[in-house]
Amino acid sequence: MSAFNYKLQGNTIKLHFNYGRNKVLRISTGYKVNEVSSWKDQKIRALKCEPSANKYNKRLSELKVYFEDKYDNLIAEGEPIDNAVLKEVFNSFDFTPATTLKKTAFDIDCLLDEWELYCENEHRTRSGKKLKEGTLRTYKNGAVLFKKYNKINKIISPKKIDKACYNKMLTFMENRGYALNYIGKEIKIFKSFFNYLKNDKKIELPNYDSNQWKVPQEDSDDIYLTNRELMQMYYLDLSHLKTAYSRARDLFLISAFTGLRISDNKLLEDKHIIEMDGYQFFKVHSKKTDTETFIPISPIVKQILERNKGLPKRMADQTVNYLIKEIGEFCGFDESVKIRKTKGGEVVEKLFMKFELIKTHTARRSFCTNAYLGGMDALSIMAVSGHKTEENFQTYIKVTKKQQALRNAKSEYFISLNAERFKVDGTHKLKAIS
Repeated sequence: MSAFNYKLQGNTIKLHFNYGRNKVLRISTGYKVNEVSSWKDQKIRALKCEPSANKYNKRLSELKVYFEDKYDNLIAEGEPIDNAVLKEVFNSFDFTPATTLKKTAFDIDCLLDEWELYCENEHRTRSGKKLKEGTLRTYKNGAVLFKKYNKINKIISPKKIDKACYNKMLTFMENRGYALNYIGKEIKIFKSFFNYLKNDKKIELPNYDSNQWKVPQEDSDDIYLTNRELMQMYYLDLSHLKTAYSRARDLFLISAFTGLRISDNKLLEDKHIIEMDGYQFFKVHSKKTDTETFIPISPIVKQILERNKGLPKRMADQTVNYLIKEIGEFCGFDESVKIRKTKGGEVVEKLFMKFELIKTHTARRSFCTNAYLGGMDALSIMAVSGHKTEENFQTYIKVTKKQQALRNAKSEYFISLNAERFKVDGTHKLKAIS
């Protein structure tokens, strides 16, 4: 058995050919890279993010085919093989003259590739942990989008990253029909990339002002289901349909009555049910936030567990999303809902029936909104839902001004503002009446 590889020694790409026990040829190809970070792997197509990389990758691939073919011929002919013979084979290859790849002054595509590797291997969160797979995918998608922009609007100098670049980037994404909140998410990613250039690559961006690269966003028009609607869904008779319908319904309701993220709901097992002081809880380690949460198991959730003889069997998100819309239609959730979004730079309004808008994420939003309207304070709900900031939590609840006003009126503070609860004594000092 033989093994052909390319390995990096310093900045030089070397050929490593293992053709038996303690038989290894190591020889320089003559090719060098400017940055060690350009080394993509230890095999073929090792050059990444260097000018003319494709050209040299091709030559390295051709060398491998040529070398292995000559080696196979020597084996077939029964010729003695040692390092001296293999060096002759190597030298007989029509090699492009040894060279160091010339590096351009400012190559955005190259820097984006380096940033991807940095995010995957070196970047850490504030708590010192590596980025989650979902976050990495988001960053990589952002890098792909930036490259598409750069293909049209070449950024040839750090000075070109300025307010004009920001405006062109917005126009570029609007012309592609992206929604405003999606554009905002991409701008956040681009700003992270610019911070990498400044802080890790030590590249000066003289015209970049983070404050000028504003993150556009608008309130979400996502719906929520009231507790009454959720109970209507709970009691809906689905016995005449496939069992997948009742499973999807009960998985959705567990999230709607606990605030669990779908990613965490899918990982729930019976062992996560614990008891403290006579109360049952789901003990959950959140996949997204990497934090531990204790979620009370309400009577309705207990009943769902009982009728399923435990937790419902898991289902793909896409399946739940499809079935829960049908279930919502069976429940008669057909009121008209106007959705208003900014897409492609224009405000677009469209009417839907409520059941058409129900999805897995609706469950978590329903929990947060219903708990808030039911009188739970924001911090208590956040302790259950796992939201880290109240600002993020506020984006989840769907409360009208009238609902907020009624909630305030029912609060202990406003109820306590009653003159009859106080009296004035002879010293004209107020005393509260218990």
